[in-house]
Amino acid sequence: MKKIITTMLTMSMLIAFASCSKNDAGKSAESSAVQSQSEVGMANPWTDNKDLKEANANAGTKFVLPDEYKSERTVYRSMAGKMIEIRTYADDAEVMFRSKNGAKAEDISGDYNNYSKVRQIRNHDITVDLKSNTDGKVSLASWNDGNANYCINFASEIAEADAIEVISSIIEANTNAY
Repeated sequence: MKKIITTMLTMSMLIAFASCSKNDAGKSAESSAVQSQSEVGMANPWTDNKDLKEANANAGTKFVLPDEYKSERTVYRSMAGKMIEIRTYADDAEVMFRSKNGAKAEDISGDYNNYSKVRQIRNHDITVDLKSNTDGKVSLASWNDGNANYCINFASEIAEADAIEVISSIIEANTNAY
């Protein structure tokens, strides 16, 4: 009798486990299908452009990138009628520049990280927000000059003095663009 009860309990546990794993597998396959459908359905809003002139024309912007920030590996992208993005790679460092027309300040960085060091500086009478996780370094800079929004995203934190030099040159280059 004891043997029969033990066998029956073992069988019911096996059936229960088999049932659970089947439901989990079904849910996993179902969520993968939903995830794949949502990924496939999302269109890429960015258009690759051959140069800065084409990117500005497509975005409706007038962004100026000083020659010192261009390299053989510079990539120009635009969002039709909205924004320009330039990614440049030099000395194994990546820097992303973005600009979007508009008098109202808005975050166009696409960077949703929480930074522990957030501060403001004044550069050419413009307030620039600097963000990083290390004192004396910068990961992200953003500002609005009354005509357009700008951001610079450094893939690796750089010294604040170096970041301010880049910010200053971008502000100077774009002051007369509008």
